[in-house]
Amino acid sequence: MATLREVRSRISSVKQTQKITKAMKMVAAAKLRRAQSAVVAARPYARGMRGLLQHLLPTVEPGSEPLLTARPLRRLGVIVVTSDRGLCGAFNANIIRATTAHLSGVLPGSAGEGTVRLFCVGKKGLDYFVKQALPVPGKYAGLFSHLTVAAAQNVVRQVVEMYLAGELDRVDVVYNEFKSIAQQRLVVEQILPVVPDASRMISEDIRIHELIPRPWFLHPVPRPRVPRGFPGNRIAPDRPAPLHRGFPASISPCSFSSSWPPSSLARRRRSGSRR
Repeated sequence: MATLREVRSRISSVKQTQKITKAMKMVAAAKLRRAQSAVVAARPYARGMRGLLQHLLPTVEPGSEPLLTARPLRRLGVIVVTSDRGLCGAFNANIIRATTAHLSGVLPGSAGEGTVRLFCVGKKGLDYFVKQALPVPGKYAGLFSHLTVAAAQNVVRQVVEMYLAGELDRVDVVYNEFKSIAQQRLVVEQILPVVPDASRMISEDIRIHELIPRPWFLHPVPRPRVPRGFPGNRIAPDRPAPLHRGFPASISPCSFSSSWPPSSLARRRRSGSRR
């Protein structure tokens, strides 16, 4: 039987573990809120860009743009977006299952060499499909730990280059669309070639206008330097001053003379003249 000292030591150890777990929960909740806010804020922009693209598709001549021209399907590329870690329920399993079913439905016997190309974003999907001996030219594990626009562009650049080179005839993406913490919607979507979709077109009351820039946009003027005495010079000396909204560089409010800030004598003289 444990002594009283051992019981107290065990109670203290459990309390310390609870404190650490609570702190980890708070950090995870803050990260989740930040990621959720970023996703929700980006959706209107993505919907607007898709609607604008669909609105412009009818104006493109057939066959003039390779990314819009459909070809006989012989080589399929699939971007599989999973997570890098587990402990997220059926999140990754659903994506892997949907990808396998999609490959079997679109191209029967898709395990054949030269038929399918996978681009795995996330370690879980990458590990699974590598074990299945499927060709995976795009391996992007650990992308979400330092997710940037440049990292996403690397994935898109590789897919587009292979499509333009004729190595792919169609590109699909499989991912989970965020609805809430407890609910995601599984999406299998074609991204190349771009096909017309009337449901995503912008409304008819929105018209595309031709913008005419002002002359000072067509003839750029060198931006003024930050004045000598300006506090920002202590951090970044001789850095161009920021352009203000609505002002060309030549009349920017930051265009101060080199004698700024005025000396105390000049200030006294001006104050005396006002009196």
